[in-house]
Amino acid sequence: MKKNGLVKIGPILVDTAIFTTPFICDVDRYKCESACCYRACIITGDEAKRIEKHLPGILKYLPKENIDFIKRKGSFVADCREQPRCLGKCEIDEDEAMAVRRLFREGEEFRCTWLLNDRCVLLYNSNDGLRYCAVHSYALDAGLTWEEFKMIDCVQYPLAIYISEGQQVLGIQSTPYLADIPCKNNQDAPLMYKSLKSTIRRLVGDELAEEIMAYGDLHYK
Repeated sequence: MKKNGLVKIGPILVDTAIFTTPFICDVDRYKCESACCYRACIITGDEAKRIEKHLPGILKYLPKENIDFIKRKGSFVADCREQPRCLGKCEIDEDEAMAVRRLFREGEEFRCTWLLNDRCVLLYNSNDGLRYCAVHSYALDAGLTWEEFKMIDCVQYPLAIYISEGQQVLGIQSTPYLADIPCKNNQDAPLMYKSLKSTIRRLVGDELAEEIMAYGDLHYK
């Protein structure tokens, strides 16, 4: 069943654009300096606890300024009473907000990572001048599945799971600020449903992800 660019696959509606839109996240390829990390990362309590257990290894990727800042604050998770952009001036786009609302349980406190020098405190510059996420780099080097380890606010971009008129939807974020970043404008990249297969698995589970892959292979070869 198709409706307004959406197709029903299993229990959810899927934006058919994921089957036709080229996309791949590749900081080295695009020299984008992690442009999608333009704000603090929204994080749940459970995610913070998971990352905290690995923090000594993650800190090794960060410059001394970031390490000192995190140690001084006592955490990489911000105190929203102190972080200027959290004081009623959060820069998150409404489309992004819709994408992350599903992360939080009723009554759960809204938290972000600290910002340092106008960037997420967990970002660092490599020797060749590229900007990377320390959590992502640590996961790769430690042999962890980064899509499972990293904060889902970061992992899910540019996808989103949200509820529309009582129906769960797998869609694409359309944050205006990120409209022109290179990963979203390369026609030679693989199609989104293929390049983001692991992300889709995390968002909807293995069984439904396989149904989505099969649908794409059948109808959009």
